[in-house]
Amino acid sequence: MTYVTAVDSIRVRPALREDVSLMARWAEAMAFETENKQLHHDTVQRGILIGLKDPERASYFMAEIAGEPVGTLMLTTEWSDWRCGWWWWIQSVFVETQFRRRGVYRALHGYVFTL
Repeated sequence: MTYVTAVDSIRVRPALREDVSLMARWAEAMAFETENKQLHHDTVQRGILIGLKDPERASYFMAEIAGEPVGTLMLTTEWSDWRCGWWWWIQSVFVETQFRRRGVYRALHGYVFTL
């Protein structure tokens, strides 16, 4: 399933195995940008690959403009005993600098909302 927005014709789709290296680089960039923290590429790549292979752990999505990846989002779940139900957590969001403030996150969030 894909989700397309009118803004910049942003297409959102589930992440694929071939996206893992880019998603790892983006995770590293996000950690450095937000926490000034350096991550080990192989560890991050392995973590994303494990999550991608096991939907019980995580679901990953990619946003594209004109067929080029411009952003990503990871969705995880957590059981809430307070509410006796599952909660979805949006995590590991990254949008390429030059595509920020153009509706990429809005498209990713909209895609998740349709799920």
